[in-house]
Amino acid sequence: MNTDDYLELMRFPEEWKEWGLVPDEEYISDHIFHLKPGMEHTPEHARHEAFHYWLAREPSTERLEKLARLSALDPDAEMGESIRAEILKLPNCDDALRELIAEMSES
Repeated sequence: MNTDDYLELMRFPEEWKEWGLVPDEEYISDHIFHLKPGMEHTPEHARHEAFHYWLAREPSTERLEKLARLSALDPDAEMGESIRAEILKLPNCDDALRELIAEMSES
């Protein structure tokens, strides 16, 4: 299995690749190595971990905006909302990003 296969199996929206937010190759390889039968039935866990991969790295405000947009595209709306709530708590979440997240929550 390669990165593309993993992203498809775990139902990552295409924008993860388009926006350069797929975690590094070592991260993906490790997750592929640890895949067990049945994990494809709970792909939101893999996507949640990928969000946290970036959040733990103190991303720029620009990257946080992309993560917020990805959270709105995520197939699991509840998990996406949880990620946006975490973004709002970060020190570099500026007013423009707060407004964007508020708009996402209204739609």
